[in-house]
Amino acid sequence: MRVLITTDGSDAAIESIHRYCQLRPAVISSHTVLTVDELQPYGIIDSVDQAEFDRLQHENCQRILGLAREAMEKHGLEAKYIERAGQAADTVLTYAEDTKADLIVIGSRGNGALTRVLLGSTSDAVASHAKVSVWVVRPSVATTDTSSPHMTVCYDGSDASKRAVNRVREMEFPSKARISLVAFIRRPENLPDEIVYDSRHQDQLRLELQELKGAFPEDGPKVEILVEESRHVGHGLVDYAAANRSSLMVVGDRGRSAIARFLIGSVSRFVLHHAPCSVLVVKG
Repeated sequence: MRVLITTDGSDAAIESIHRYCQLRPAVISSHTVLTVDELQPYGIIDSVDQAEFDRLQHENCQRILGLAREAMEKHGLEAKYIERAGQAADTVLTYAEDTKADLIVIGSRGNGALTRVLLGSTSDAVASHAKVSVWVVRPSVATTDTSSPHMTVCYDGSDASKRAVNRVREMEFPSKARISLVAFIRRPENLPDEIVYDSRHQDQLRLELQELKGAFPEDGPKVEILVEESRHVGHGLVDYAAANRSSLMVVGDRGRSAIARFLIGSVSRFVLHHAPCSVLVVKG
C-alpha cells in the first residue's frame, strides 16, 4: 500500500503525522510526504523579484518538509519528500492520482482560514473528491487511549460498509488495537424507548457482522460487534466512538442514505465532520 501524507507545517499537521504513525497498518509499502505551496505573488513589494520570491517559497517548503521528516524519523519511518505549487486540494488529488497512491493521510485542519463545520476546507475537499481512501487525522483528544487504541467501524449492510470492514481487516492494524463493528438503525422520533422498532433488521445485521468478524485473524486485534437503534444514526455512531475513547472511526464512501453530497453519503459525511477522533473514509 502506497501512502501519501500531506502537511502544511502547522503544529496540528505535525501532530497528525505522529498520530497516524502510532496506528499505522502493517501493509504499508511506501510513504510520500507532500507539501503544497499556495502562496501567490499578490501584493509583494516591487523590491522582491520573481526569482527571490520563488527562493523564499522553496525555503519555506523545505522547512515544512524538514519538520515532517523529523516526525517520521521519530517512528523509524523513511519517506520521499515532495514540494509542489498550486491550489492545495487540487494538487493533492492530482499528485495522488499521478503516483497511484492507495491512501491519502491529511490533517483535519491546518493553517487555512476557511473552515466548514469542524473540518478544514482542504481536508473536506480531499475527503470528498479523492478516488482512493482518505485518512483524516484529528489532533489529540484528552480521552483518547493510544496505548490500546480503539477503532469504531461503521456498518449499515451496504456494499460500501462491507468494503470498509474488509479493508480494516486487510490493513493489518496493530494487534494491541481493539475494533468494534458497529451498526445503528434509525428509529422513529415518537417511538417509546421500551419498544424495539425493527428487531428483524437488527438480527440480520448481527448475522452479517458476526460473519465479517469471523474473517479477522485470531492473533490480530480483538473484534466485537454492536447493533442498536438510534433516532439519529450519525449521532449514535459519534457518541459511541466518544464513549469508547476511539482513536479512529472508519466509514464507507457511501451508505444507504438517498441523500448524498459530493462523493460521500450523508451519514459518512456527518461522521467525518463531527467525529471526536480521526476518520478513515474507505473508497472502492
